[in-house]
Amino acid sequence: MEPMKHLNLHLLLVFFFLSVYSVYCAAAEAQSPPKILSPLEKPDAVKVAAPKILSPLEKPHDANLAAKVGQLPFAVDDNIRKICSKTDYPEVCLTGIGPFLDGKDDPNSVIQMLVKSTRTLALTTQAKVKKISEDPSTDSFTARMLDACWGSYNDSVSSLDDAMKALQSNDVAGMNSYLSSAFSNFGICDDAFTEGGHGSPVYDMDKQLEDLVSNCLAISSQFMVKN
Repeated sequence: MEPMKHLNLHLLLVFFFLSVYSVYCAAAEAQSPPKILSPLEKPDAVKVAAPKILSPLEKPHDANLAAKVGQLPFAVDDNIRKICSKTDYPEVCLTGIGPFLDGKDDPNSVIQMLVKSTRTLALTTQAKVKKISEDPSTDSFTARMLDACWGSYNDSVSSLDDAMKALQSNDVAGMNSYLSSAFSNFGICDDAFTEGGHGSPVYDMDKQLEDLVSNCLAISSQFMVKN
């Protein structure tokens, strides 16, 4: 019986030490700092689509940009700055002519550059209208309104072409008439959405188009003699 007593005692001691060791390990693990994973061990991050970077003409109108015209990424001489400063939207005037600068800085040339810029943005807006209207995820009301807007951009581009021809023929009065027609057409799309109780998906671009044409008319009224 004596050996059996020693065996039982040994077993009890083994179980005791195992229990103590388990408690110690659990406490140590709870107090240890979290493991820092290496870049290779980290799970893949969720990819977030980068926001679209808009061109200056696609960005919503910002009145504060008028104070930032000195930071333009292209050189503009003082005469052009003076002409644009006489408009209601000098920042739109300066950013609008940027892609079309040709070394000329008289009012006639500035208007020509602005008309070219307006025409380019009008075609860009029209392409966006088509893309949205044909997108299967676009709701039926928006698609129907955009389909109706399509023709207004065609009319605007046609008016801008006629305005350019009139300007080149020194027909300032005729140019102003065509520019006014283009201005009115740019608002047709937004008006249709407003009447339906919705916001236009191309409102910001239409606003830029109206600002560009408004600048052309302002320059014409202040610097050019009407025939």
